[in-house]
Amino acid sequence: MEEGVQTTCIRAESGLRINMYIQRPICDIIFIMFHPHIFRKPSCNESRGYTLFLKEDYMKKVISFALVLIAIFSMTASASADSQTIYSDTSVTVFGPLDEYKPINDPAWGAAHQAVLTWIHPLWPALDPAFWISNTYYIEGNIAGDTWRMFRKTVDLCENAYDISGTITANSDNAEEVYVNGTFVGSEGTVQGPADNGWWWQTSKDYPYEATGDTLVFDFIVRNYAGSSYPESNPTGLIFQISVNYSCPLEVVIDIKPGSFPSCFNNNGNGLIPVAIFGSESFDVRDVDLSTVLLESLPVAMKPNGKYMAAYQDVDLDSYEDLVVKFQDEDGVFEPGDEFATLTGNLFDGTPFFGVGDICVRP
Repeated sequence: MEEGVQTTCIRAESGLRINMYIQRPICDIIFIMFHPHIFRKPSCNESRGYTLFLKEDYMKKVISFALVLIAIFSMTASASADSQTIYSDTSVTVFGPLDEYKPINDPAWGAAHQAVLTWIHPLWPALDPAFWISNTYYIEGNIAGDTWRMFRKTVDLCENAYDISGTITANSDNAEEVYVNGTFVGSEGTVQGPADNGWWWQTSKDYPYEATGDTLVFDFIVRNYAGSSYPESNPTGLIFQISVNYSCPLEVVIDIKPGSFPSCFNNNGNGLIPVAIFGSESFDVRDVDLSTVLLESLPVAMKPNGKYMAAYQDVDLDSYEDLVVKFQDEDGVFEPGDEFATLTGNLFDGTPFFGVGDICVRP
C-alpha cells in the first residue's frame, strides 16, 4: 500500500491529549507546522496511531489542520496485491568458498561478504538486467578443485504478507541448489556427489516457489567443478532473477481499552480487555468474522449463552459503526514493558486484516 491516511478517526481526550490514527506523511507535517506548541514529539510510526500533547489553545487549530490533511491523503481501506522483481547484483551476500559441500546455515560457511561482479566467460548467457556475481572477480584459491559457494538475498515484504509465490530464474557455473526460507525448491547439475561435468551454465532454469513470512531469504549453493588451474578456463559465478508476488493484509485502526489513557491492564487471567475496531467509509466492521479475531493469541471471549462478547456502536462519534470486542486475558500473554499489541483476523470474504494498539501492562 502507498503511504497515506489509514482512517479518518481523530479523538480528543483528557483535555490536552489528542489521539490521531494517521500515517507518517500527516504525522510529519503536523509536527513541522505545530512543533512549538507540542509538549512531546509524536512517535511517527507507520501503521500505528500516535499521541500529541498540546497547549490547550492550539487544540482546535491542530484538529482542523489534520482534518484538511486527511481529506487530501485519504485512501480506500483494502487489502493490496503487490510484486517485486529482484536481480543478482552486489547487494547479495556470499559465503565460502569451501572445498566440500555443506548445507545452508552450516557454521562451516563462516562470515558473509558482499558479492562482487565476476569475470564473465564469453559463453555464459545473459539475464538482463541481472549481473553474474561471485566472491572474487577471478576465481582464487583452489582453482583446479571442486569448490562450493553460498549466495543469499533477503527480501522484505509487508507485515503479515500472504499468498506469496513467484519464480526464481537462475544459472550458475557449474551447478546450483536453490532454497527459499530454508526450504529446498530445486537444483540443476550435481551439487552433491560425483560431478557429472554437464554444461549446465549454457541455459537458465526456472524454479517456481511458494512461501510464507514477512521476509524471504533466497539461498543458492553453487558448485564449481574441478578443472583447469587457469582462472579464465575454470571460472565460477551465479546469475538470477526472482519474481515475488504477494498480498498485504488490510490495516485497520484499533484502540485497546477505548476511552482510557494509558491503556493499562493487569495481565493475570482475571479480567477482560476491550478493544475497539474502528469503522470508516471504506471499512464496514460488520464484515469482520469474529471467529477469526485474535489479540495476540487471545480469542474473542464468549458469553454464557455461547455468543461472542462483541457490540456494534459508534465509539468515536464519527457516524461510522465501530466494533468493540472483549478478550479474556491470560497470564503470560503480555509482559510488563510491552508497549504494543497486535489484533488480527479475517473478513467474511477471507481478507486478512490487522491493527496495532498501545498497551500498558501493570506488574
